[in-house]
Amino acid sequence: MSPQPFEHLKEPIKYLTDPKLVALKNKRREELREEFFRKKLSPYSVHQEGSLFDPAIQRYLSTLAHMEDYYKATPKTVTYGLGVLFVPMGIIAYFLKRDKDRQELELRTGQIAYRDRHDKFA
Repeated sequence: MSPQPFEHLKEPIKYLTDPKLVALKNKRREELREEFFRKKLSPYSVHQEGSLFDPAIQRYLSTLAHMEDYYKATPKTVTYGLGVLFVPMGIIAYFLKRDKDRQELELRTGQIAYRDRHDKFA
């Protein structure tokens, strides 16, 4: 008989207390620590102030800086952009108009006395 789907999710999360995973994490931490000290304290490398240069982070930051050079608008992205901009404004405008119309109807038909109004002059 095959195992039930999502059976593994019923067990408690073990990655915090599993000795194998903790040892693997500690080993990786030590490797990264050794690499950092080897690069930072090497007398043959040109030292920069601050942290070490990481090419992966530099590629990511360069991609962020030049993303608009490679962006192409498609109907999907235009629809998404306009939806994010105009749909919330339309929803808010609808609810404001509905509440104002309801309030004005109550005031004009006399359902709210003048002394009970919030925006009266006296």
